[in-house]
Amino acid sequence: MLKTDSILSKKIFKRDLADKISRWIKDRELILLLGSRQTGKTNLLYYMIQSLVRDEKVDPGDIYYLDAENLDDAELIASGPEKIAGFLNADSKKKKYLFIDEIHFVRDIGRILKQLVDHYSDSIKIFAAGSSALEIKRHFRESMTGRKIVFEVIPLTFREFLVFREQDGLIKTYDRFSGLNNAGEPPPAEKRKFLELYSEYCVYGGYPRVVLEPEIEKKKAVIDEIYSSYVRRDVMSFFEIENPDKFNSLLKYLALNSGQILNIETAVKDIGGVARKTVEKYMGIMESTYIIRRITPFFKRKTREIVKMGKVYFRDGGMRNRIINNYKMPRDRTDGGFVYETAVFMNLHKYTGSVENIKFWRSKSGNEVDFIIDEENISCIEVKMSPGNFKPQAMDAFMGEYKPAVFIILNGAENSNKNGFTFKPIYLL
Repeated sequence: MLKTDSILSKKIFKRDLADKISRWIKDRELILLLGSRQTGKTNLLYYMIQSLVRDEKVDPGDIYYLDAENLDDAELIASGPEKIAGFLNADSKKKKYLFIDEIHFVRDIGRILKQLVDHYSDSIKIFAAGSSALEIKRHFRESMTGRKIVFEVIPLTFREFLVFREQDGLIKTYDRFSGLNNAGEPPPAEKRKFLELYSEYCVYGGYPRVVLEPEIEKKKAVIDEIYSSYVRRDVMSFFEIENPDKFNSLLKYLALNSGQILNIETAVKDIGGVARKTVEKYMGIMESTYIIRRITPFFKRKTREIVKMGKVYFRDGGMRNRIINNYKMPRDRTDGGFVYETAVFMNLHKYTGSVENIKFWRSKSGNEVDFIIDEENISCIEVKMSPGNFKPQAMDAFMGEYKPAVFIILNGAENSNKNGFTFKPIYLL
């Protein structure tokens, strides 16, 4: 068991998710953090421990951190709710705070957590984290409805990237000008710095260790290690992969076709030697382990719009670039537009209550809009390397049909309004 004092002495950067989690500290539900390896779940647990002591004035002696990868900690967790409660001295009048990391390593963890919440929620507040939604779903055979609040921990947004790089001046400017509806732009010197940092963010992604590593070659080495750990541990250890080579071939195929409409039959044919159901199974594993995300078409009129075939985006641009072995800057590569789209996708969740509401639109006549936020007020977002690449026909068609509340063209630098269209620098999303 890690000592709370050692956690309190660590320098931990605040994630945007921390404020959302804090709203549930006084409630009975288990707080469950899910996300891929190395997205910062452990450090977010550490931050919440620091926040409890700093903001809630909790006695550090009432906070316990268990890591299920540690054999002793795993043995204690697996011993059951009563043993855990006894270890925490949960019958005392002071509330205890239990943090459990890597819960997917504990057999029957769903039953244990359910009983802890059912019988000890008045005396124990539980925080837990794990790496695979599918594996945790298997563990949670008993219903946890009404007993847990789930938060997805994804790679850093661009604002969080600036926080981790301690760019305080740029953060103030970002907060002033960013957003779907904000106008205005930074001074020229800051614009250049924004574009330089955003290009790095697009290429190497938002895994915290990668962002904090100053040397380019070491960044690549860290990404490579994250990828290798994902394949070896999160996939091969937990899932029955009949053909690892085909799994990797599918990953590369999806990376090369990221942001494009995906036809499963075409993927099966291009990869070769693999059945459709196997491709669908592998994609389900990739999605449940937070490597990719499928987005579906936005449609209201089935006869005139694409309604079935979706798109795939990687949850991290650095991971995608590692898989296709291309770390060039966006403007120096043929897929630069898709590099930008991946970075935009990494940030769009800030503007929607659910990632399921991020969609795309394409008519059967070929008009297409990159992203649609499908909520009470519809927003449509087009991504271009430069304003000159924008052709208004698709946006005109969508706007004429659906009258979205927001329609913007994200691009490399320009901030303007032309012919009724709003152009915004991509780094100010």
